[in-house]
Amino acid sequence: MTKDPSPSRQDEAARLLRERARKRMETTPGAVDIDRTLPATPEAWREELLLLQIERDIQAEELHRTRGELARVRAGYRDLFEHAPLAYLLLDEDGVIRDANPPAAELLGAASAPELEGQAFAEFLAPSALEQWARCRAAQSAGGAARAATELGLHCDQCPLRRLVRMECVTEVACTEGGGVHGLFALIDLTEQRQAEEDREALIDLVEASPQLLAGRLGVKPVDDAEGEPTP
Repeated sequence: MTKDPSPSRQDEAARLLRERARKRMETTPGAVDIDRTLPATPEAWREELLLLQIERDIQAEELHRTRGELARVRAGYRDLFEHAPLAYLLLDEDGVIRDANPPAAELLGAASAPELEGQAFAEFLAPSALEQWARCRAAQSAGGAARAATELGLHCDQCPLRRLVRMECVTEVACTEGGGVHGLFALIDLTEQRQAEEDREALIDLVEASPQLLAGRLGVKPVDDAEGEPTP
């Protein structure tokens, strides 16, 4: 999800380090005792240069090993991200999708996860959910509700039925390119659960109203449970 610094960035960092060292040398010329640090004989010079070369090789080997370990860890996290059962979105500070996994693509009606990259998440929200999403983003920017959850209605052309999701910011991810912080959000589809709750409530209302409906159809006054007599 993050990339290694490009060679140009490394060259720029080395250039800035050299400028800092040069400025320090110019402002504090006595900071380094040249006569004490320089080798006294050609043999000592040769040994010093050889040591510097070996030190550089060791540093290069350690850097290569560290990069390999980071690549393996990154690949492991990427595999977990891709195969997670939940839908995940990585959003930048402007609410633009920077990364997504396959369940998120399916939930938002996209053909593939890369298709979502660069699109504003607000484009997938129902009009009634835009204000709630704006409040959620404001809370995230303020840093007061890092794990706050909200329920939002989704709408997309490929999903004729509006879906309801619970959205929660799982963690924040520092972005190496351009700075800033991205938020990793989990999306839980509540559509079927909410529909089941509504169906249950409708069934309860129907059962409670059924004695009155049946009595009306038969032309009989409903019985008062307390008196055991027809209701006047």
